[in-house]
Amino acid sequence: MPVRALLALGLAMTPLSAAVAQALCPQTFWHCEPGADGIAHCEEELAAGREQAAVMLNADSVNAENQDAYHLRGSVTAERADQRISADQMDYLPDAEQLDAQGNVRYQDHQMAMQALSAQARLGANETDLTQAQFQLRISAANGEAEAVRQREGLTELDRVLFSTCPPEQRSWSIEASSMSINHEEGVGTARDFKLRLGDVPVFYLPYAQFPVDDRRKSGLLAPTLGYNEEGIDLALPYYFNLAPNYDLTLTPRIIGERGFMVGGEFRYLSNRQTGEFSANWLPDDDIANRDRWRFKARHYLGLGSGWSLYTNAQRVSDDRYFEDFGESLSTVSQSVIGSQMALTKRARDWRAGIVIEDYQLIDPSQPNQPDPYRRLPRIFFDGRFEPIGGFRYGVAADMSHFDREIGVTGQRLDLWPYIGWRGERPWGFLEPRLGYRYTSYSLDDTTGPDSPSRSLPIASIDAGLVFERPLEFGGQQWTQTLEPRAFYLYVPDRNQDDLPVFDSAELDFGYSQLFRYNRFTGADRMSDANQLAVGVSSRLLDPDSGEERASISLGQIRYFDPPDVELPGVPAVDRSRSVFVAEASFSPNERWRLTLAQQWDPELDITRLSSFRANYRFGRGGIASASYLYRPNRIEQIDIAGVFPVSERWSLIGRWNYSLRDNRSFETMLGFEFEACCYALRVLGRQYLRAAGFERNTGIYLEVELKGLGTLGRKTGALLERAILGYRESN
Repeated sequence: MPVRALLALGLAMTPLSAAVAQALCPQTFWHCEPGADGIAHCEEELAAGREQAAVMLNADSVNAENQDAYHLRGSVTAERADQRISADQMDYLPDAEQLDAQGNVRYQDHQMAMQALSAQARLGANETDLTQAQFQLRISAANGEAEAVRQREGLTELDRVLFSTCPPEQRSWSIEASSMSINHEEGVGTARDFKLRLGDVPVFYLPYAQFPVDDRRKSGLLAPTLGYNEEGIDLALPYYFNLAPNYDLTLTPRIIGERGFMVGGEFRYLSNRQTGEFSANWLPDDDIANRDRWRFKARHYLGLGSGWSLYTNAQRVSDDRYFEDFGESLSTVSQSVIGSQMALTKRARDWRAGIVIEDYQLIDPSQPNQPDPYRRLPRIFFDGRFEPIGGFRYGVAADMSHFDREIGVTGQRLDLWPYIGWRGERPWGFLEPRLGYRYTSYSLDDTTGPDSPSRSLPIASIDAGLVFERPLEFGGQQWTQTLEPRAFYLYVPDRNQDDLPVFDSAELDFGYSQLFRYNRFTGADRMSDANQLAVGVSSRLLDPDSGEERASISLGQIRYFDPPDVELPGVPAVDRSRSVFVAEASFSPNERWRLTLAQQWDPELDITRLSSFRANYRFGRGGIASASYLYRPNRIEQIDIAGVFPVSERWSLIGRWNYSLRDNRSFETMLGFEFEACCYALRVLGRQYLRAAGFERNTGIYLEVELKGLGTLGRKTGALLERAILGYRESN
């Protein structure tokens, strides 16, 4: 006999990860048993065929009187598509299309399972009532109880309901409500007498609450954040406004210890052609700094079609110590410059062009009298790289910029760099000769030198490389080893550039990739002279099945036939016949280990210019340890040790120590623990860090309680730990 509908009920909770659910969360009453047709009815794809599927009824005995009523007794089951209901007894009334189930009622589909004392299903109206029901979702550990459940078309109503992601026998937290209504079509739930309990202790109450039951957003309070440092308690209470499907607003009032009351906001929007966000924070009359403190940031992207786009990224802070007082990581605190840009660009297959406005704000407290970096108002650029046929290629890089600031030389700069070349490439190697010409001219104001200096010079190069491969047996495994020598000859004649200003040029850090660059300076104000040959060799160890790189090593050096003479102002030229010797290596024997090494040795002075080492190791369930060392003579010598160390299935220690051997002081020290259960996690961190180089330290305490499936209470530590511990995100 066909039956058109049975039961349906859904409660949306944030799912646990499969690993956590399997390791920490015991199943309650979820089962996936084969039905009468031998198929385990737990698959989501079966739900699509419910309307066309017939119901299979089975029982130890069936009593039908005049076919007005069917009385089924003993191990009764009714199945349709992914749905299954079982009970001690059922009565089916065909005329009323009603099914009554009594005793040990069990229901499940691809989404959830329920147990109830009794159930009544009015199949024609698609309505179901259950009493004394227990439920559990299949995709997570979310479960609960209700005295009564009433299922209507797109609506579920529950009386005296309790739910949690904890096992029923050990509910560390739970939510209770005298009544709850879930509108599945709108994705909204409402509850009366809403209580949050930690254990048996109520910690939060609302007489009326609305909440989302699926991925659709809903206005309301977000989880508060709580922290503590030397300035007192830091408490923020964000409120989310779901203004429309494609834009929203979050307002965050925040109390910051002795400093006072700060208000922040973030507005986000998204459409087919544009996306962006605006955020701002304002602290009027900081009680410690005795001034207003603020930050503003705006980001906007607009696609104009046909390769055209408009991008804006603008930001500003009230003072150079804003990030010291309100930044949450050493990398944020150590920012010395923040930039703002607006760009209108066009991209095509072989070229791109645009007009850009750039502005910068210097926020380095150690240099209070240093002027802001140059603004470019505007910059117009074109970059074309064309490959018409047969390896022949040509291109041009053109840049016209106006540089401006309050102090120093200002003016315009035109930089043109056309080139022509050819590249022959085969699997075993490549050869690329290239000839270019660079012309740079200026129109300057407020200068003590020439008003219109210029520079022009040819640039010639030959780049060549080979690739050798061989099979290799190492560590009991088969590998593919490569040997890749490369030679790069570069000629740029020496031109006196002392009359040229320095708007945006700086010397690049030296490394293996720097061996094969055309210029050792950024920007266009300095073009290094060169009569040199760079020689390097790399070797890689590859998995022959996946092609994954497991190890690599690169060695190289530049031979100067004429010592380079062009330098930045105040930097003396060094008479040398060869560069430092560069070595870089990495090794990942398996998924657990990764080692990286960089070394630079100066053979003429017999000193180390750079030495760095990093080791990462993954172990156990979510364990990760890293150690690094960085040395630059007379500048940096520091170690960084960090990790997450599981001490049991649920407990982990978290720590980081960033120490300067050169300055004999710690930049950042962090120590805490993390406890993770099936339905909640607890993180406590103590942290001492340098507010800025040469300034005082700050101490903070972070407490975070994550109720899985509900939200987070306290200070969110995820972003902080990701910056402090390399690989933290992957370990969780």
